[in-house]
Amino acid sequence: MAGESESEVLPGEESSSLPDWMPEGDAWVAVLGYPVTVLVLLFAVPLALLVAVSFFPKPSGGYYSVGFTLEHYVRAFTTPLYLERLAFTVALSAGTAFACLAVGYPISYTLARMESRRRRQVYITAIVSTMWLTYIIRSYAIGVILSKNGVLNELLMTVGVVSEPVFTSQGLFPVVLGMTYVFVPFAILTLYSSINNIAPELEEASKNLGANRFQTFRRVIFPLSKRGVYAAWMLVFILALGAYIVPKILGQPAQWTLPVIIGDQVTLQLNVPFGAALALIMVTVVMAILALGYKFLNLGARDLSGGGPSGE
Repeated sequence: MAGESESEVLPGEESSSLPDWMPEGDAWVAVLGYPVTVLVLLFAVPLALLVAVSFFPKPSGGYYSVGFTLEHYVRAFTTPLYLERLAFTVALSAGTAFACLAVGYPISYTLARMESRRRRQVYITAIVSTMWLTYIIRSYAIGVILSKNGVLNELLMTVGVVSEPVFTSQGLFPVVLGMTYVFVPFAILTLYSSINNIAPELEEASKNLGANRFQTFRRVIFPLSKRGVYAAWMLVFILALGAYIVPKILGQPAQWTLPVIIGDQVTLQLNVPFGAALALIMVTVVMAILALGYKFLNLGARDLSGGGPSGE
């Protein structure tokens, strides 16, 4: 009948609410089965074990015993040392993320607006190649450069800027510098993906309307790339939050982060349940910051990957 909807399901056909890209029939089980299995085995199961172990008692002379106790969480929240290390770890990670944004944003914008594709590929390859070196080598390299007899101190004394060494191979500055050097490639690549999605015509239109470069950046470029900025910040923050090698090598005990304390509890104190409790507290902090991003910045999973739509 002419009045009937053309979208009405014909006899013998089945309606489907699956996305267009998903195969019909039982094939979707094979498509989703592998990633779901990997997610369960590599994330859900380890997390469940971590939660369970964090409530296990710690017997004398052993790693743990099966049981239930809240003493590890009570100890974590009532001992000033662990609260201070947690606060320091969060502050250091946030500062590292902001430093990576400050260094990485101009580089990412330059790469995104570079006309020569070959030059862009060369620069991106050079940035990615720095990630091939292990954290240990890069941390020791920073320590050598900042040592009392290192290149930086010798250069400053040679040109007469200072009369004695001002930098040391261990301390807060070496830790921040080392973590920024290690994690800035992640920020650059994430920001590049976001800025590259912004149509250059929007910048041209802004300039044609009389805006200068700063106004164009403040009113056009940055608002359209803010999701990528948060994605880069969040990525670096999570990586820095779990950093162990850089604070251990370049930091003194006053600069040791919570992961270093966790490693000490597990390897030296043999207190696996307490280490698991501290690790879960860190996971909770990360999830809380992610939730804030979802709520107040209206971000989704695609936005947190740096690939949000540029036109919003």
